[in-house]
Formats: sequence, structure tokens, C-alpha cells
Amino acid sequence: MDEPMTIQHVYDGVYIGDVDALTNKKVLDELGITLVINCACELYMKRFKPQVQWLLYLPLEDAQPIPKDALVSALVAIKTFREQHKKVLVACCAGASRSASVVIASMLDAGWDFDKALAHIQKIRPVVNPSIEVIDSVKEYFGLNTQEYTTYG
Repeated sequence: MDEPMTIQHVYDGVYIGDVDALTNKKVLDELGITLVINCACELYMKRFKPQVQWLLYLPLEDAQPIPKDALVSALVAIKTFREQHKKVLVACCAGASRSASVVIASMLDAGWDFDKALAHIQKIRPVVNPSIEVIDSVKEYFGLNTQEYTTYG
């Protein structure tokens, strides 16, 4: 099946998407997504409640650091579902910064190198361009240098 432009497979059952991905039940079902992580505070769950088995709502602000507890919740959920061979969609409004940063964090947690993870996700989804504040919070969590770059994209 060809994946729609709103959802891309990144690695090992982890997908990234945007607001359209959150509400496309047909595509979520076809891909076998069982967990959706909504990373956008402005996408209220009453309106954007995906019809999936599990949902994690992380009300993250755009261009703001990801709180450590939210990042830990996302990493535990992604790792748990991956270990059970279940598929996860991480989404925000554009699928460019907040969701991309959470997916990159999960890749780091799975042993990826930061630069390789970023390059991989940008190749798959060219719109990915994490804001400095958001991606720095991920790098800080993993003890990586946050002064190695000025911009992405």
C-alpha cells in the first residue's frame, strides 16, 4: 500500500504525521496503527480524537522545550509498543518540529546517532525542521551538545 503524504514510516513501526493523519481512520486502520501520540496542544482531543486502540496526548507548545516528563512518557510508550511489534504514529500540526523531535528522541533511545537520525527523518519527510528550542530539549535529555548547530533544514 502506498502511504499518504500525511504519514511516513520512519523506523521499526514508528510513523510520523500531521493533523490530517490524526483523523484519517481509514489510513490508521490500513497501516495497523495501534497508538497515536498527539504532540500538539492546539489539537484538542475532543475534536482530533483518533479512532485507535491507544492514545497519548502530549500538549506540547510549538517552539518550546519538551518537558522532561512528557518526553519520558513518549519514550516509554514508543518503546513498549515497539517491543510488542505494534505500530505508533507520532503527530502534530505539520509533522515538522514537535512530532519530529519526539521521533528523533525515540531513535536516540533505540541507539541511533543524532545526526543520522535527523538526516534519516528529513530524507523521509522533507518538511521536518525541528525548532532549536524543541530539539535542544531532546539533546539535553540525552546529554548531547546543544551548541553544535545553528539551524536545520
